[in-house]
Amino acid sequence: MIALVKQKYQEGKVIAFISARSFRHYPVTIRWLRQQGIYRNNAFLVHTPQQKVKMIKQASALFRRVEVYDDFSYNHEQGEVKFYHDCIDQIQQLPNVTYLGYSDLLYLQGITNEE
Repeated sequence: MIALVKQKYQEGKVIAFISARSFRHYPVTIRWLRQQGIYRNNAFLVHTPQQKVKMIKQASALFRRVEVYDDFSYNHEQGEVKFYHDCIDQIQQLPNVTYLGYSDLLYLQGITNEE
């Protein structure tokens, strides 16, 4: 995924990292993005996945095409991945947004669902 982000930068794409997590995680989030060489003052922390959707809707109003790479998942630490289906549905309904979710992200990383 890091290589994909770097490729998008080379193509001149605008990139925003939006993460639903506590603001107390902001320093570690920024540090990690910097270590990967992909931070460009473009990280936003929000309280809820629904706030992420709101920001994506705002971006879709500003840009002709928007690509969203986000699995909108949670509960990994409990061993059963769950999804914010309402958020996914809202994003998929936006006419100028291409949504790449859980299976797409696994594919981009060379992982199949059977593994």
